[in-house]
Amino acid sequence: GEPMKNIMLALRQIAEENRDVELVYPVHLSPVVREAVDTYLRGAPRVHLIDPLPADEMHNLMARSYLVLTDSGGLQEEAPALGKPVLVMRRETERPEAVEAGTVKLCGVVQDDIVTMAERLIRDKSAYDAMAHAVNPYGDGHDCCRIADAIADGTLREEGGDGETEAEPDHRGLYCPGGDGSDPDVQQQSAPLLPYHAAGGGELPRTDRGYQCLRR
Repeated sequence: GEPMKNIMLALRQIAEENRDVELVYPVHLSPVVREAVDTYLRGAPRVHLIDPLPADEMHNLMARSYLVLTDSGGLQEEAPALGKPVLVMRRETERPEAVEAGTVKLCGVVQDDIVTMAERLIRDKSAYDAMAHAVNPYGDGHDCCRIADAIADGTLREEGGDGETEAEPDHRGLYCPGGDGSDPDVQQQSAPLLPYHAAGGGELPRTDRGYQCLRR
């Protein structure tokens, strides 16, 4: 539809007007998305269209990117933990706390609005730093380390009805306070749009699954 067309044209315009910017786009497998990509974005300069990435490679790509443009709900939580500003190409978001914290901004689905907000972050260091250094409402990304330390120190505790009590291991021998020990559902990553911001030329490095995103 029109919103999808506007997003693709906005990305193309960003790439065409900013010679030091490259876009790395893991394209969703949806036929509708792929048709729009082929019609409006494929063949644009400095735009790298790759297949969807597994979670670990997606996180690595975000960590090496300059900023993130996306319509994915999950990436609105994950990218700020990596210090990356996020522009959400939607009219609304289910993560208003991220908008309030300043780690995420809604840029809508109008071509000119997307381009204007992206180019401001590319060219205005103070605007970029304000988002990159905002306090992440979802934590700082180090909870796993804290949990591991708590397990190793024997200090992991959980809230009980009569106050704090020692957590008990589940049937797998893992400490999961308040959980039932079942495996979490695996959620597929939505297709994000990741600008690659480079200060110079050169080929974009590849991995065996696609392009990495590096800021030079």
